[in-house]
Amino acid sequence: MRWHNERVTIKALRALEDYRLDDIGVRREEIAAMARTLANG
Repeated sequence: MRWHNERVTIKALRALEDYRLDDIGVRREEIAAMARTLANG
């Protein structure tokens, strides 16, 4: 399911970019941690 996880991670990162969460106080480190969590399944 690695391919699926990578696809989910890419979609999640694009969603984060769309929402610009870092502009409303979410630190980039937190976004990176979320991405790692998703990538690790």
